[in-house]
Amino acid sequence: MVEHWQAAASEGVGEMSDLNLSVETQEELTLFANDHEPEMPREYMQFAFTWMTFNRIYNENNADPSEPRRVIGMGDQLEGIWDKVSGLAHALVSLECIGGERDPSGILRPKTEVKSATHYLREYFHIDDGIDGSDCHFITCRPEKRTVCNPVAAGPWSRSKMGALLRLVYQVRCNLVHGDKRLMASGFQGERDKELVRLSYEILKIILREIGSATGKAE
Repeated sequence: MVEHWQAAASEGVGEMSDLNLSVETQEELTLFANDHEPEMPREYMQFAFTWMTFNRIYNENNADPSEPRRVIGMGDQLEGIWDKVSGLAHALVSLECIGGERDPSGILRPKTEVKSATHYLREYFHIDDGIDGSDCHFITCRPEKRTVCNPVAAGPWSRSKMGALLRLVYQVRCNLVHGDKRLMASGFQGERDKELVRLSYEILKIILREIGSATGKAE
């Protein structure tokens, strides 16, 4: 729910324009009250740091103007180390599908490419064999999440397994950077967000280690 909120600016400056702020955003603003330094969850800081390094690697190796395609292309190049991360990939796609676009209900629905990558990996791991993209009853999905996820069409995935996995990790990164990971979320949503970020960090950590070992930079 988004509430109407009006803030008075410092004396002599006048009043700030009315703002619409969700309850979650208002809670996060308290992190900045009285000049307090906000404390980012450890998982988020670790993921952000590793992504910066990985970001440079795929930009240095792929000139495609589309960032998602650069990420997927990097995955194709790294397919040879799939076995190093397959266990973490299994854990990641065993969670709810990763959202990317906010539904009017407030729940994030997956983008078509993300849903396609998710279904491809679930089928690869034989998680929920025979899954129907238009009527998913994946056991870990909340009913309200299914409602917004099922109408999203999933197409065939024609790239590598690592490309599919990194497309999902990239979506976690986008949600974190663009504010769709709630710093103070609690309950199911908060725990799932932390687990998504934790798994994504562990995946990237292994990838960076393997790249470093192959180039002689991590011995």
